[in-house]
Amino acid sequence: MNNHKASAKKILLVVEELPCQGHNGYSTYNRAFLDYFLAAGIQVHLCITGPRLPGLIFKPAHQLGSNQPVFHYLHAFALGGLRIPSTRAAMVRAVHASLPTALRTWLQSMASLWPSRKRQAAAKAAVIGRRLDLAESLSIASLVDSLAPDWVFVDTLFRAGFIPFLRSSPMLALIAHDVFHQRCQSIAAQDIPVRPWVSAQDEAAVLSQFDRVIAISDEDAALLRSLAPAAAISTLMSPLDVVVTGARSESPGMRVLYLGSRAHHNVQGLQWFLEEVWPQVLTIVPDAVLDVAGSICDGLQAHPNVVLHGRVDSIAAIARNTRFAINPVLAGSGLKIKMLDYFAHSLPCITTEVGATGFPRVSPSAIRIGSDAGTYATAVIEWLQNDEVLQGARALLPDYVTYFSRANFNCQMASLLQPNATGSPSTQNAK
Repeated sequence: MNNHKASAKKILLVVEELPCQGHNGYSTYNRAFLDYFLAAGIQVHLCITGPRLPGLIFKPAHQLGSNQPVFHYLHAFALGGLRIPSTRAAMVRAVHASLPTALRTWLQSMASLWPSRKRQAAAKAAVIGRRLDLAESLSIASLVDSLAPDWVFVDTLFRAGFIPFLRSSPMLALIAHDVFHQRCQSIAAQDIPVRPWVSAQDEAAVLSQFDRVIAISDEDAALLRSLAPAAAISTLMSPLDVVVTGARSESPGMRVLYLGSRAHHNVQGLQWFLEEVWPQVLTIVPDAVLDVAGSICDGLQAHPNVVLHGRVDSIAAIARNTRFAINPVLAGSGLKIKMLDYFAHSLPCITTEVGATGFPRVSPSAIRIGSDAGTYATAVIEWLQNDEVLQGARALLPDYVTYFSRANFNCQMASLLQPNATGSPSTQNAK
């Protein structure tokens, strides 16, 4: 680790995908860092390491909604303001992303009819991240050395493979997102193989390479501190900006919202909800409708009274017409940022004990917990049928969201960038 001054004039942010607000939890969290850097007048370079691109030809500035960062893609080359896939992996994913959601779902269902051993094994495994290969690590190290940034912020331990190849010595900050050895153990406890596997020793070794480690909740910070007691670990909750969506529908009907990516814990949790909980709900409330948004719609089989919206730029229009949201996650760890998206749109949430991890526990709360299929269904049915109970939960949101204020986030970011920072106090009591 380094002991440089932290007067940040230039920062490199290393991420797997472009940090677009609302696309998934980790992108939303990464976007908070990018927004802070840009607002502070810091020159920002974005290094996008992954091959998952939005199309065959795209404008990252248009996709991001900002042309201020300097974009560096490992799997695409620049043609003016455009980017075009430069590797086979990126080309395949770009073609897939360009297809309509219905066609992608059909192709995936056709592929499932002729499963190969490799595909069957992949389908059973929970993929929790993607480690850099050697070529990617060398490319990032070369970029860091040529740019000479004051700080390099790294999106999860999976993007840390370039550090041993550095010739320069910038300050290094890890955006931890999660405690990955805990996530591995949680998923493996359900007899599901995990790729890649991260042990406690693996995670501790990565933490030791950074000058700052950023946890998304106090619970995560405590776990990371137990792995690396000497590390400077800070808690920075993802900031929440309340969205002004216009008047809510006066008659939202019996609609419920779910937002998620195709991460394994999302797919597993939603499948459990649709198979074990939703039929119980429809028996009592036959006109109930579940609106599903996000990339999780790709490949999702049809279910009664379920509407698939696919990936959307904003859930505002859907949220106006729904009563509340769900997050039926069964495994994993870390704070679930989709719930902040719900809160930002004035939607209380029914989740599980796993889903409530990392959130401030207060009573009464806008978060309701269903511990099994029966209690989960009971909660959904009550919030669908009892306006008084639902409005009571919604009324708690304005006070609850102050735990996630952008002012707190910005203040702690400013402190974190100071050379003598040793880790920030809890954010859960700062309101």
